Amino acid sequence: PFDVFAVRDQIGILGEVKTLDGTQDDERERVRDAFGQLFYYEAFVTKPIAGGATIYKVACFERPINAEHQRWFNEAGIATIWKTNGGFAGDKLAARILGGYLEELR
Repeated sequence: PFDVFAVRDQIGILGEVKTLDGTQDDERERVRDAFGQLFYYEAFVTKPIAGGATIYKVACFERPINAEHQRWFNEAGIATIWKTNGGFAGDKLAARILGGYLEELR
């Protein structure tokens, strides 16, 4: 039911991927969807699979979301990343969580 979930060395990465149509209304809806889905999946779906692994949540978008939405995600412990021509970019939390896996976030 989730978009991305990987466990390695007692670290789990739970990712939700959302497309954006470029409007503020759509961004608001996709942000709310991703937020709710990440917490739901962490609580009810991935814990039995992850065992004792620490789960980090990542919301991935096809382009950057606004700073207020990024801050809201980060305050809840969710990193945000987005697609670029060369791979991915992300916020500071994403660099900390995913920098060891995605060179462009280092």
